[in-house]
Amino acid sequence: MNIHLALDDKFIDYFIRRQRKNFPSTDNRYIICSHQFPYKHVKSSGVELCSFNEDELKFILNNNKVNRVYIHFFTSFFYKVISELSPRVKVYWMFWGGDGFGFPDIYPKFLDKYSLAFYKENFYEGKSHKILNRGFRLKSTWEKFNDFKKKRKAALDAFRRVDFFCHYLPSDYKLLRRTFRMKAQLIDFCYCSYEDLCFSETTQINSNNIFIGNSANEANNHISLLKTIKKSNLVFDKIYCPLSYAGHPAYIEMVINNGRHLFGDKFYPILEFLTLNAYNTIINSCGKFFHNHYRSQAYGNIVYQVHIGKEVYLNAKSPLKSFLRKNHIHLGTIDNNGIHCGGNESENRRHLQNLLSEDEINKKYSKVFN
Repeated sequence: MNIHLALDDKFIDYFIRRQRKNFPSTDNRYIICSHQFPYKHVKSSGVELCSFNEDELKFILNNNKVNRVYIHFFTSFFYKVISELSPRVKVYWMFWGGDGFGFPDIYPKFLDKYSLAFYKENFYEGKSHKILNRGFRLKSTWEKFNDFKKKRKAALDAFRRVDFFCHYLPSDYKLLRRTFRMKAQLIDFCYCSYEDLCFSETTQINSNNIFIGNSANEANNHISLLKTIKKSNLVFDKIYCPLSYAGHPAYIEMVINNGRHLFGDKFYPILEFLTLNAYNTIINSCGKFFHNHYRSQAYGNIVYQVHIGKEVYLNAKSPLKSFLRKNHIHLGTIDNNGIHCGGNESENRRHLQNLLSEDEINKKYSKVFN
C-alpha cells in the first residue's frame, strides 16, 4: 500500500487525478493534514482527513501493509513519524521547494543584499520570523537557540530517512544532499503537464504594464529588481507587485517604500487577495513578468505566462533558468548589467509543450510508482 501525506493544496488534485487515470492498479491512500474540513483546495473524492494528530498518523503508517510513503511537502509535523518508520518502508519526498530551502544554512544564499540585510536584522536581533517552511517558525533569540537546534535535528533525521528525492532539478537535489548529508536517490519528477497548467487562453487588453515577483517573500529580491528596472530603458504604465501573502509586514513596507520612491504612482502593490476575474484583468494588462529569484520558484506561473504570450524574465542565478535554457527555452535575463530580452516566444512555447507533454509527465509518474 502507498500512503500519501499532503497538506490542503490544489496541486494534490492534479497528482491524484493523474495517478487514478494512469496507474489505477496501484493501491493508494491519501491523507490530507488540515485543521479545516471541508478542505479549501483539495476536491478529490476518497481522501482522508488527519487533523495534525501525531498518534493518528503513527497508527496509519504502522500498518503492516504500508510499503511506501510519499510526502507532498515535508512539513515539520511529519518529521518524527518519518524518522521512526520501519526500514522496510520506502520514503519518497515529492519536493516543493519551501520544505527544504527555508533553513538558515541555505536560505540566505537566495537573497540579494537588501533582502539579506533585512533577514539578518530580523534573525539576529531576536524578532520572530517565519521563513519558507509552513509550521516551522525560527526564534532567533539566544533563549530559543536550543529549541531551534532540536527542531533542526528532527528535520535532519527525517530528511536522512528519505529513500527517493523526487524533483526536476538535479542542482536543487545536489544542494540539499550536500547540506543535509542525505542519501536519497534522485527521481526526475514534475507534478503537472503543460495542459494542466495552461488550461485557458487570455486576450491582452493593454499590455504596457509589468508584473514583478509572485509573493511578499524576501526571496523575490524585490528591491534589487526595482532598482534594475529603474536603471533600464523600459517604458511602461504601471508596475504591479503582489504582496498579499508569505511576507513579513516590515519587509512589505520596505518594498512599498522603495517602489513608491523609485516609481511614484506607477507602483501598484497588491495588498489584498483578489477575485480570479480581478487577478486575470491585471495579468492580461501586463506584457512583461519579472522573477528575480535566485532559486527555483514559480515554475507553474512562468509556464503559464509563456503560454499566454508574455515576455518572461528570470534572474541569471536561477537554476530554473539554466534548466530551461538546456531544454531550448530562452527567457529574458535579469543580471548586474540590466535586463536582456529572451528568445522567440512561439519557439519557447513549443519547447515547453514538448518538455511538459502528457507523455513526458506520465513517464515521470511511472518512475515514482514502479
